Amino acid sequence: MDSADAATAAALRRRLEEVQAHEQGDPSRAALSGRHLGLYALVVLGITLLGFLVLVL
Repeated sequence: MDSADAATAAALRRRLEEVQAHEQGDPSRAALSGRHLGLYALVVLGITLLGFLVLVL
């Protein structure tokens, strides 16, 4: 760290720990389940096929 930095290393570590603790409890950070992943894949495939049908017709 540079002496010109206003934040100390301890303050930066403390802030990092706060952010990590907050993100661990966030449900949007959880991994997709197999069911959700399969549903996502089917929706994307359906939209893609619909796009090709529109181009063909």
